[in-house]
Amino acid sequence: MSGARQMVSVGIDIGTTTTQVIFSELTLLEITRAGQIPRVDISERRVLSESEIVFTPLLDAETIDAERLAGILRQEYARAGIRPEQVETGAVIITGETARKKNADTVLAAIAGLAGDFVVTVAGPNVEGMIAGRGSGAAAYSRQHFTTVTNIDIGGGSANSATFRQGSQVASAAMNYGGRVIELQDGVITAITRAGGWICEAAGVSLRVGDRPTLADLRRVTDAMAVVTVHLIEGTTSPLAEKLYQTPPSPVSGQGRPVMFSGGIGFYFYDPIPLSSVAEVARHGDIGPLLAESLRRNPVIQGYTVL
Repeated sequence: MSGARQMVSVGIDIGTTTTQVIFSELTLLEITRAGQIPRVDISERRVLSESEIVFTPLLDAETIDAERLAGILRQEYARAGIRPEQVETGAVIITGETARKKNADTVLAAIAGLAGDFVVTVAGPNVEGMIAGRGSGAAAYSRQHFTTVTNIDIGGGSANSATFRQGSQVASAAMNYGGRVIELQDGVITAITRAGGWICEAAGVSLRVGDRPTLADLRRVTDAMAVVTVHLIEGTTSPLAEKLYQTPPSPVSGQGRPVMFSGGIGFYFYDPIPLSSVAEVARHGDIGPLLAESLRRNPVIQGYTVL
C-alpha cells in the first residue's frame, strides 16, 4: 500500500428551492495486492467548508438567474478560501424542478469555470432518487441489516423514491410535487404551480394567487400530498397520482418495509416545529413544514417503521 494523497473536492447541489456548496478534503490510498490491478480508494473525507443553504435565484417561474447563481458560488469559493484551480474533483448536480427550467444548459455553462473537468450534469428523477437514497443512508442501512429500505426525498418541486435491497438499488419513481407547490408572502398566495392546482382540486380546496388561505385550507392540500406519498412508497396509483407521476410507479413496493425521508421536507419530518398559524407554516415562503406534519400524521405512514 503506497502513501496517502489528499485532494480537494466540491459538491454543488442546485435544487428547486435551495442551493448549497460543500468543500471536502479526500484522502486517497492506492491499494496494491499481489496478482491484482492496483486501485485507488477514498479512505477519509473531511469537510473543509459548508455553505449556508440559500434560495436558488430565479428570474421568473421558468428561468434560473444564471448570473446571480454563479455569483453566489464564487462568493462561497472565496468564503472557503479555495480557488477553483485547487479543486481536483467533485460534482455539480441540478435537480428537481430546476432541472426542467428552460435555461438549465445556460446555468451549466455559467458555472463551468468553477467546476473544472468533473461531473456537471442535470439529474433526471431516477438519478436524483438514487443520489438521495445513498446520501440519506438508506442504501447503507439496507446492506448492513440485510433488508429492503425505501427512501423518499421531497424538496420544493419534486418527490423521488428509491428502493434499496441489501445495498443495491432495485427500483425508483418520481412525482411532481413538493413544499413549493404553493408559495406565500405575508399570508397571501403569490404562486401556485400546475401540480399545485391539481392537488388543490383533488383536495376540494379553491385557492388562487392573491388569496389569503386558512391553515385548514393548506392542511387539506398537504394531507392530499401525504396520500400520494403513500402511492410513491408502495408503487400504487390514483387519479391524482397519475397526474403527478413523472415516471411509472415503482415496480417494487415498499409496503411493509422500513422507509426514510430526506430533502427539505425530510428535515421537518424529523425535526417538527409548532404550526398553529399560516405565518408559522410559511416561514420559508411555502408550505413545506406543513407537508412534513401531514406525512407524520398520515395513518398509513404511521404504520411504517420510519428510520
